[in-house]
Amino acid sequence: MNLVASPGELVSKFSELLGIAAATIVQHDRNLVVAGLRSKSGRGNSAARMTARDAAHLLVAVLGSSHVKDSAETVRRFSETRLHKGMSNGYADSRIASLRSLPPDHSFIDAVEALAAAATDGSLEIAMYNDIPEFEGQKIGSPPFIEITVHTPGILGDISIRGRHVNGEGRYDLPNPYDQHQSLHPPRDEVDAWKRKAKEYYVDTDLTQFRRITERSILEIGKILRTQLRYQ
Repeated sequence: MNLVASPGELVSKFSELLGIAAATIVQHDRNLVVAGLRSKSGRGNSAARMTARDAAHLLVAVLGSSHVKDSAETVRRFSETRLHKGMSNGYADSRIASLRSLPPDHSFIDAVEALAAAATDGSLEIAMYNDIPEFEGQKIGSPPFIEITVHTPGILGDISIRGRHVNGEGRYDLPNPYDQHQSLHPPRDEVDAWKRKAKEYYVDTDLTQFRRITERSILEIGKILRTQLRYQ
């Protein structure tokens, strides 16, 4: 029997990692359940077990919501983002297989999920640490730096990975037809739809916030999602 993370365990880990009150994380989690954006709980053997997708949703909700009530809407909006081709190097040269295998039209949520999945199955740690040179049994050098940044109140997310063989960079925003088609004359209907969506999501404020986590949080989330006990 495999035991993996329950919603309560993941909430506690998020509170510990991010320094945010557990009650606040719980409310975000409840909002996602109501919106159908998190695996639902049951009882006994049917009790919910959190997936990498659930973790990605909760993480983006916490980082990207100006108000707790906005959890579900924040996740939905970041699900609409796409990789900005002109401002991203992508992940083609990364040793993190889950990032390399993302489809061209993936979202910021998808990329965060891919990192959480890699941390869960152990491939992220392997990619980060295996190639660091050793001397007398000790690793000499630093592992790659991973940063996930959410900019609010806009819909803008960044993933930056800098290190030996694990480089990658992605900026995510609402799909800009000029960037997506790499053309000064993209389809007019796509331009109009993009402008309408940007206007709908615009917030008139002079306050911009940047919330950033590092590989520490991703690796810890992977640990809590990973199978904790095995009974033969």
